[in-house]
Amino acid sequence: MKTIAVACLLALSAPPSAVAQEGIPPHVAQKLGIGADKVKQVQDLTWKSSEELIGLEADLRRAQLALDRETRGASPDEAKAMTLVDGVSRAEAAVRKNRISLMLRIRKIVGPETWEKLEMLRHEEGRRPPQPPDRPDHPGMPPPPDRPEGPPPEPGR
Repeated sequence: MKTIAVACLLALSAPPSAVAQEGIPPHVAQKLGIGADKVKQVQDLTWKSSEELIGLEADLRRAQLALDRETRGASPDEAKAMTLVDGVSRAEAAVRKNRISLMLRIRKIVGPETWEKLEMLRHEEGRRPPQPPDRPDHPGMPPPPDRPEGPPPEPGR
C-alpha cells in the first residue's frame, strides 16, 4: 500500500511509469477517501501531462544529441557549444516544469490534508533500509536452476 502511494508521488518527478500514466490507484484513493471524481480528474491530468512529456523528452534528447555531436567533433565551436548547452538547459527545464505542474495540480485537486498524508507515506518509505539483493544481475530473484551458485568450475574438472 505504502509502496504504491510512494511510487505515485515519485512518478511525478520522473519519467512516466505505469502508475504515473494511470494516476491514483483505486485502493490508495479508497484508503485516503479520495472520491471518484477527483481520481478521474487526476487520471485525466496525468494522461495529458504524460502525453506532453513525450514531446518534451524527445526535444531534450535531440538537444543533448546536438550538443554531443558538436563537442565530439574534430574542432568544436565553443560559441555554438554554449548555445547548444542553453538549448539543453531549456529542454530540461521544460521537462521539470511539466512534472512540477502536474504535482501541483494533483495537490490542488486532492487537497492539503490528503497531500500531507501522501507526503508522510513517501517520507516513511524513504527511511526504510534498502533490501540486499539476492543476485546482482536480478535483485530479489534466486539463481536459475541451470546455473549453480558460486564461481564456475575450473577447466578440466
